[in-house]
Amino acid sequence: MMDVDDFGNDEVELRKTVLLAYTDINAAGSRALLGISMRIEYYTIHIPELLCLVPACTRNRPPKPTERDFQALQVLNCKYEEFSVVVVNAVLPGNCCHVVVNRILDMCLESKVQKIMLMTTLRLELSQSTTAKIFENCLFAKPD
Repeated sequence: MMDVDDFGNDEVELRKTVLLAYTDINAAGSRALLGISMRIEYYTIHIPELLCLVPACTRNRPPKPTERDFQALQVLNCKYEEFSVVVVNAVLPGNCCHVVVNRILDMCLESKVQKIMLMTTLRLELSQSTTAKIFENCLFAKPD
């Protein structure tokens, strides 16, 4: 059972450790972090440049009463843990990447974050015979 609280843009207080994911070629980090199952507070960061963007990772069902739909820039504060999750859940156009990065870094500075861990995947150019042996290392690969 998850507790859910919605907070506005001005009330975001990040924990000392931030897990940061963005929508890269596989969206593996985004999918993994949006699939966490703990008591969380949902925050939506409103940036005008992101208003027209569609979230890359969505639920394949309507959210439960204790959940919220995923947004283009989603912050999840884990209530009983010392980390926050920040997910850039959209493919950002090149002309607004700096705006989003600056906002995330400002939030980290304001909250006196001590550690930022980036969750991402690398694009690997492998031969066809090799790819059959590669498995995605991603927990909660598809958020419910």
